[in-house]
Amino acid sequence: MQDSFEDKLKNAWQEKLSTTEPIPGHEERFEMRLMNVLDKKRIHRIPRWPWLTLAAALIIGVILTIVVSEMKKTNHMAEETEKQNRPPELAAAEDFFKSRITMDMSKLNTSDPYVQRFVSDMKVLEEEYAKLEQVLASNFNNEKVAGAMVNNYKFRLKLMERLQKYIEIQNQINNEKNDSQHAS
Repeated sequence: MQDSFEDKLKNAWQEKLSTTEPIPGHEERFEMRLMNVLDKKRIHRIPRWPWLTLAAALIIGVILTIVVSEMKKTNHMAEETEKQNRPPELAAAEDFFKSRITMDMSKLNTSDPYVQRFVSDMKVLEEEYAKLEQVLASNFNNEKVAGAMVNNYKFRLKLMERLQKYIEIQNQINNEKNDSQHAS
C-alpha cells in the first residue's frame, strides 16, 4: 500500500517536532507576547460595572419616586375621604379650633422659657390628636373618639388662654418698668 501525500506530510511534521528543541528563550518571548496582548485588551476595555451600578441606582430612584408620590396621593385621598365622612359637628368644631389656635400661635415670642414649654405641650397635644384621627379613620361613628378630639382642642384653647394671660402680665410688667424708667 502506498502512503498518501497527507500521510507523508504528517510523518514529516511529527519527526520534525519530536526532534527539534525550541530556541533558548522561546518560552519567555512567548509569555511576553501573551502579556502584551492581554494588557492591550485590558486598556481598551471599558469596565461595565460602574455603568450598571449607575443604571441600577437610577432605576431604583425612579421607582422610589413613583412609590412615594403614589403614597402621598393615596394619603391625601384618604384624608379627604376621612374629612367627608366625619360628622359635620366635628368638622365645624375642628375648623373653629384650628383657626383660633393658628391665629394665636402666630403671635408668640418663642425666646421665653414659659412660651417654649407651652409650644412643646402644644406639640404633644397635636401628636395625640393625630393618633385620635387615625383611630377615627378606622371607626367613623365612634362618639368617644370624636369627643376626645373636641376635648383635645378645648384643652389646647385653655393652654392658649393661659398663655395669653401670661403674655398680658408680662406686657404689664414691661410697661411698668418702662414707665418707671421714664419717670426717673
